[in-house]
Amino acid sequence: GFSDPTFGVTWRWLDQKENPFSWDLLGSYTPSWIDAKSGSPTEDGTIARGGSTTTFGTALSYKTRGFTAYLEGTGSYLGNKQVLNQTSNITTSYDSSWQYFLFLTTQTRITDRWSLNAGFNQTFNGSQAASFVNVNGKLIAFTNNPGGLTNLVVALNYQALPGHLAESLVYTHGFYGNGGNTFATLPNSDTTTVDKSQDIFGVELRYVF
Repeated sequence: GFSDPTFGVTWRWLDQKENPFSWDLLGSYTPSWIDAKSGSPTEDGTIARGGSTTTFGTALSYKTRGFTAYLEGTGSYLGNKQVLNQTSNITTSYDSSWQYFLFLTTQTRITDRWSLNAGFNQTFNGSQAASFVNVNGKLIAFTNNPGGLTNLVVALNYQALPGHLAESLVYTHGFYGNGGNTFATLPNSDTTTVDKSQDIFGVELRYVF
């Protein structure tokens, strides 16, 4: 499906042409245009978050003929969001929170056409106060603890048309931090997720005009 659009701007504060490295200042905004719905056995869910996101950050990069290193750090203000459970027809509301992201990647160019990417990213999620009204009309409040996420990423790239068309085989392994939901008045409803991980294999095709 579709996700909400993101509008971003990058300002190059320093350029490596005249300095030891390049330094960028980053900013972006994602409005809440698409309703967030969780999937059910009979209905597809949506990718949309269910609330707006404002992000600020900075990035450092260094490039030679055969190697590039890129380091980025951002902080995102996640606005209030609402998610509809299509199975129960209950909407859960989440208060605003902060999310921090650290990203490091490198590219080693083996030949003019072949290159290898290697890197990792770390997401730090803050807890959120949340609530919903159950089928009996009672307000249920709880705290959502998403936990962190660490991704290790490698990619093999081939430039079919150097400078314009590139193809990539990408592998990502993710480690999830412990997370769950805590109900102050219903301790028997508490949930916890531990030792969760995922493997993602992908193919990417990129064209630069």
